[in-house]
Amino acid sequence: RRRRRRRRRRRRGNSRRAALGMFAASAPMAHATPMAHSTHVTARGARATTHAVAGGARPRRIAPSRSSSSSSTARALRARETRPPSAMTVRGAVGAWRRPRATIAARGVRAARRGTVRRAEEDRLGRAIGWSFLKTHAKACAFVSGRESRRMREVSARASGGDAPAAGTSRWSRVLQSLATTVDPTVAEALLDEELPPHEEIRRGTLENGLKYVILPNKVPEGRFEAHLEMHVGSVDERETEQGLAHLVEHVTFLGSRKRDQWLGSGTRGNAYTDFHHTVFHIHAPTTNKDGHYMPPNVLDILYDVAFNPALLDTRVAKEKKAVLAEAQMMNTIEYRVDCQLLEHLHWDNLLGTRFPIGKLDQVEAWPAQAVRDFHARWYFPANATLYVVGDFGADVDEVEKMIETSFENAAPAEGAEEAESPLSRHAVRPPVKHAYGSPAHEAGEIQRINDEAKAQGMDDPFMPFVAPEGKVSMFQHEHLSNASFNIFSKLPIKPLKRMGDLHRTVLQRIVLLVLQSRIQSRYTETNADYKRVELDHSDSAREGCCVSTVTVTCEPREWEFALQVAVEEARRLQEFGLTSSELDRFKAAMLRDSEQLAQQAGCVPSLENLDFVMEHDACGHTVMDQVAGHEALVRMSECITLDACNGACDELLGFIGEYGVSDDKRRETSGRTTAIVACVPATMPTVEGETVPFDITPARIEAVLAADYGEITPPEDIFVPEVLISDEDIVALVEETQPTFTEATMHEPTGVYQRTLSNGIRVNYKVLDAEPGSAFLRLVIPGGRSRESSEVGPGGIGAAAVGLRTIQEAGDVGEWARKKVEL
Repeated sequence: RRRRRRRRRRRRGNSRRAALGMFAASAPMAHATPMAHSTHVTARGARATTHAVAGGARPRRIAPSRSSSSSSTARALRARETRPPSAMTVRGAVGAWRRPRATIAARGVRAARRGTVRRAEEDRLGRAIGWSFLKTHAKACAFVSGRESRRMREVSARASGGDAPAAGTSRWSRVLQSLATTVDPTVAEALLDEELPPHEEIRRGTLENGLKYVILPNKVPEGRFEAHLEMHVGSVDERETEQGLAHLVEHVTFLGSRKRDQWLGSGTRGNAYTDFHHTVFHIHAPTTNKDGHYMPPNVLDILYDVAFNPALLDTRVAKEKKAVLAEAQMMNTIEYRVDCQLLEHLHWDNLLGTRFPIGKLDQVEAWPAQAVRDFHARWYFPANATLYVVGDFGADVDEVEKMIETSFENAAPAEGAEEAESPLSRHAVRPPVKHAYGSPAHEAGEIQRINDEAKAQGMDDPFMPFVAPEGKVSMFQHEHLSNASFNIFSKLPIKPLKRMGDLHRTVLQRIVLLVLQSRIQSRYTETNADYKRVELDHSDSAREGCCVSTVTVTCEPREWEFALQVAVEEARRLQEFGLTSSELDRFKAAMLRDSEQLAQQAGCVPSLENLDFVMEHDACGHTVMDQVAGHEALVRMSECITLDACNGACDELLGFIGEYGVSDDKRRETSGRTTAIVACVPATMPTVEGETVPFDITPARIEAVLAADYGEITPPEDIFVPEVLISDEDIVALVEETQPTFTEATMHEPTGVYQRTLSNGIRVNYKVLDAEPGSAFLRLVIPGGRSRESSEVGPGGIGAAAVGLRTIQEAGDVGEWARKKVEL
């Protein structure tokens, strides 16, 4: 269970890195926790990081209106894995929940599902930059074919800036103009138009029967590999009378495999999940099991048997229907209901808002076994699948290709595949859902023009995007919620990361988001202790086929107006005046340090993380780069990360909140618009006197706060941030004064831990690891925790340790440096 929790935390961190690509200033973050007999202070250093959440107090788990991406996040966007952990563990299969590679979050919804602050080390820009900026959460739209018509491709290309530098008022020309004062225009244009280098070790191919495969050798962990078979079918492919059938078929096919049971208990673990557009069967196996069997061919045979040769027996269907119904009962929590509300209103324009993988239970109960067989025949065929194999194969890539061909060459197109409602070509790209975009005026004009032309010609393309009206507030009020959360969304077209210019755009967006987050955090810190938090997100989702910008404000009910006002004011301030020079210097330097560290760790990334990353990038159309190439690209581009360029990105990114309610004729040309606002609020609230009263709030009041005129916006203060908190001279003086030495030194052979004692009595245990070059983790354990408190009320009594420690943390000053400077 502990291992599963660690994996979940790690994957949530990866999701956040992908979403925000976090990078920030130089001070390592730390937090302290009072235990029974001691106080633990932990810090992660040697890389510049910041919290992904802004709040007035150290964030804590609050409000059932939030949930982690390992629980209701996964349940809202995809059906849970085929078996709950306990049952799967008994069967020898994977016991861990697995977050479906960052894709499961409905982009801005992802912010609304964070229950706690991600640890600082999980919020670094690293993975995002080193891997071609994983996901701005903004993915691809320029290479659509098949059912997505020429007009659709034109809309996508124009919305994303086109495939080549454009003239006039295009974003490309604006970027070049912003760089003209610092970089030669010819040099900048050539650099930004340069294609990103793809990962050299990835092997791609297609079998004669249409099955696509991706192979990536990876030595971490040694002697293990991952094999994931992705079927391009999910809940949005179901007919009106089939809601939940994709998930049920996943259950029946995975557990109906004859070969799967043969290898349980051999160190091989497997499971499956279903989301909006995909069903994925994944197996994690040793290269050679405990009996000496070479496992890759066997694992590939299992995946073939699961997807293309399952035993779809009536008894198995009846059994799995019961499992699905039980799963639905387990999922019906307040967190799941909130997630469904967010998705429903975010995707009011298509089926994503209502077609959840768990389906409709009355339909699940009524289906005969033949319905499962018909759905499988319609969608489960090789040309509708992609196989990903990553890890230590104990063989070269050519041999792995031969294994794949041997295992899957006999798979033939399923009966009825040619009649499938959705063409194969759309699966190779992204979901064919119709989105209403809150694009800036010039992009919205192109979308509208192409729509008008299509209508004039009598053409009806069901996947043609359209321009969204200004979003109104939808409210979900429930007695089980304790805090109020306000989720402001703006849906945009996915923009592929193919060129240096795309990477440049993503870097600027990351910097803008983090500057805004830092400013709001500072405002919240300066106010009273009532809980307030803001989360910012700009991300694209292959599973949803769009990019979503999100601002999520969570607060105590009585503070909701002030919390929203701060977010709006700071967004407008950043739009109006842009970044300060010191802000740019801090975040740019930190970004380069994080990218360098990630490049140093290129050989230490686990296979599962690599596989998840490649799957997500492929589905989005991004170029997959290795960490070293990503860092080199960033270094080459660093001189193009200028103040003017960042300020230009502010309008593009923040207009949807900073100019909410502004008429089109007064809105900035590059500002987008809000497409949805969802308020999830409690039914009651406590007063200052401790009484419970109804929480009186209406959509109209929320819209008024977002659109209100808060007077003149003043420029931000440019804060001087020290390079170090304790100077080298002070440290040298302390060393000379105290003459520190080690009085004891031993080495524990079994663990490799060095145990030493300083001359002042402090004991130091340390171990050198190769897993994360250039980083360190420190924990300081101080005797005297909650057990030292007396049982009486008052100073030194019950709660004194926790209150005292919290006071020290919230004071935040270090020597002459104020809290704001320390945090930056």
